[in-house]
Amino acid sequence: MKKSIFLAALCLMNVVLMAQDYELRVLTFEDEDAQFSEYTLDYADGWSGRTITTWSDLIDDPQYGGPLTYADYQSAAYHWYDEGNTELAHTFPDNYAYCFWGGGHAISNYWGEGWSDEDRDIHIAKYYGENYVEENAGNDAMLGWFNLQMMVPVQAHSGENFAVHYGYKDFFTYIENLPELRFEDGEMHVIDHMYVTNTNYTLNQLYNGVKSEAGNSFGGNWEGLTEDAWLKIVAYGFDDVDADAYAEPISEVEFYLVEGKNVVTDWQKWDLSALGEVAKVRFNFLYSDEMGGKYGFTIPGYFAYDDVAVRFPKQSTALENTQSHTSHAQKIIRNGQLLIIRDGKEYNMIGQ
Repeated sequence: MKKSIFLAALCLMNVVLMAQDYELRVLTFEDEDAQFSEYTLDYADGWSGRTITTWSDLIDDPQYGGPLTYADYQSAAYHWYDEGNTELAHTFPDNYAYCFWGGGHAISNYWGEGWSDEDRDIHIAKYYGENYVEENAGNDAMLGWFNLQMMVPVQAHSGENFAVHYGYKDFFTYIENLPELRFEDGEMHVIDHMYVTNTNYTLNQLYNGVKSEAGNSFGGNWEGLTEDAWLKIVAYGFDDVDADAYAEPISEVEFYLVEGKNVVTDWQKWDLSALGEVAKVRFNFLYSDEMGGKYGFTIPGYFAYDDVAVRFPKQSTALENTQSHTSHAQKIIRNGQLLIIRDGKEYNMIGQ
């Protein structure tokens, strides 16, 4: 009987010791969760500057060519910092200029169901106005999908806001520096997971093939999904926040947005914990041969993400402090109760 009690107590203790020794802090991009200090994007609005006090202040309007993510198409050093929470930060990478056309992570709340060309006109009317569609009927330079580049086919994973990634690096692209998330507190952390999905723009091209509409001449031969198609995001972990564009990553994980004719159209959880502790993470796309052309990646290089969870040490409690030392402590059974002896003191399973 005593042996059974002892084994049961040891099993209970092992379960307790295996409990997570971290808590998750989540970057939601929601205004009520913003803790960062007020700052100014001084290049915005014709160099008069735009004051940023909450996440929604970072949503550009219009989506293409806006004052926050494009400005003069050279100086848009758009940046944000989840201060006091996950400590994640982002700045548009310098690829011969600071501008979303050179890659970056922009905050968005644009969404709408559907990604056909008919849906495109409905979405453009919603965000640019009915008159805009009528005045530019048949003009792909004005009505192209790139005008909806920060739009997803479902609402944000939680709340209203999310982030949109643009940028990739392959044999042809001019991009040298990939978009990245870095920890601004000078520490290394584990990113547990995030939620990702495709954008409407990407989905239109995946399902319907790449058309030669103005502003979308990717030079590829993509005609639509096949069983052999695949497209994945790759996240690369680095242990140096100052690692340059040619540094070797210490880890990497991947997530498929397309596998054959299976395509992500809603929010999916991406486990990033295998990256381990990192100082920053870079993101790129890899793709099947038919998605490439003489100018490289044929498909628009976007994905959206939301609710990025980062591991932080738990605040210690008396019980947890006791548990952290149990592997070096003596364990005894007295009167059917498991006791842990540490530094000459006895503790029971509730830390007393």
